Amino acid sequence: MRAVYVVLIIIFAAAVIAFGYFLMNRLDCFLEENKRRITAGKGRGPSGGLRIAFENPVIAHAVSRSLEALSEKYPDEPLYFFTGSAEQIHNALKTNCIDLGLVISETEDDAAIPLGRNGYYSGALGGSVELLEKCGRYFRIFRRDNELSQEKQKLLTELIGSIEADKGR
Repeated sequence: MRAVYVVLIIIFAAAVIAFGYFLMNRLDCFLEENKRRITAGKGRGPSGGLRIAFENPVIAHAVSRSLEALSEKYPDEPLYFFTGSAEQIHNALKTNCIDLGLVISETEDDAAIPLGRNGYYSGALGGSVELLEKCGRYFRIFRRDNELSQEKQKLLTELIGSIEADKGR
């Protein structure tokens, strides 16, 4: 009878060791994958993600739904935001410092996207922000097309398509 207990204890110990080995192997794979992602992410910096510049913070609010949807769909792709004058944005596009520029436009045509007619509400402040000039209710999209990776091209195309789809809202 004691021999049976000894055999059961040995089988149980072997099962625990095998299960422990299996768990540790899975943990090692998980940690190695995270290390690889972190190392890859450190080398990317602002040049690795999608770099977007806004001339006016009101534009950021106008495209926030599209940016949020893109971020949820591609959580491993970082988005970097910049702000500056229209001239600075155009220069940054020419020098490949940014991938997409959103600039205020005073004219309405097929390429212009309306900002809306009411105030732009800020959740953190609880107040509204509105443009002073009544004619500047549109913005234009300028994108960098040269030397873009396929992944960036895909992200830009999807983001611009989403922004243009929201045009009527």
